[in-house]
Amino acid sequence: MPSFWGLHAQEQQDTIPAWDNSAVDYRKPAADTITYYKQLPRYQYDLANDSESFWSRLWRFLGRLLMGTGQHMSVIGYILLGLAILSLLVFIIRLSGMPIKGLFMFSRSTPVTDISFSGDNYEIENANLDKQLELYIANGAFREATRVLFILCLRSLNNMNLINWKPWKTDREYYYEIKNKDHKQVFRQLILRYEYIWYGQFQVNDQEFYAIKAMFDHFSSDLKNRN
Repeated sequence: MPSFWGLHAQEQQDTIPAWDNSAVDYRKPAADTITYYKQLPRYQYDLANDSESFWSRLWRFLGRLLMGTGQHMSVIGYILLGLAILSLLVFIIRLSGMPIKGLFMFSRSTPVTDISFSGDNYEIENANLDKQLELYIANGAFREATRVLFILCLRSLNNMNLINWKPWKTDREYYYEIKNKDHKQVFRQLILRYEYIWYGQFQVNDQEFYAIKAMFDHFSSDLKNRN
C-alpha cells in the first residue's frame, strides 16, 4: 500500500498549472457611454416596443371610439350605428323606387278615398287606365287620378322610345333618359307635382287637380307634335 507521502507526491504531479497568472485589469465604462449604446436601435431587443402599423393604430382608435373605455358602447358609437342603419334603409328604399322625400311628407287631415290601386295598375300597358282615370275624376279621387296621369305620361314616353320603362326604375332615372331639354324641364315639374301628391299623400281639390291635368295634357300634346 502506498504511504501518505507517496499519495501526496502523486497529487502534486497531477496538478495542472494555470495558463495565465497575469493580473486582471478591470475597466468600468462611463455612465454616459452606457446610456448612448442603450439608445441605439440595434440594441433594442424588447419586442413590446416594436413600432405599431398604421392599420393596427386605426383599428385600435376605432375600437376606443365605439366602445369607449368600458364594456358599453360610447355615445359616438351609438351615433355611428344609427347612421349606418339609416344609410341601409335609404339604400333599400331607393332600390324599391320610392322617392326619399315622400317619407317626410305628412298627409293633411282630409279623408283618403277608398278607391286605391291594385298591383296590376302599376303596368303602363294596362288597357283600363283611361277608364280608371275617368272613374277617379268622377268620384273626386284626385290623388289617384294624378297617379294615373303620371303612368299614362310614362306610357307615352315609352311608346315614343324617349324612355325605356322598367318596373324597378325611379322617376329620376326616366328624367335623365330624356334627351330633349325642353321636354326634360317640363317632365321634371310633372315629377315634382306627382311625387308631392302621391308619395306625400296630399289630397288636392278639383281646381288644383285640373291645373295639374292641364300640364300633363299639354306635355302629351307637345310630345306628339314634335314626334
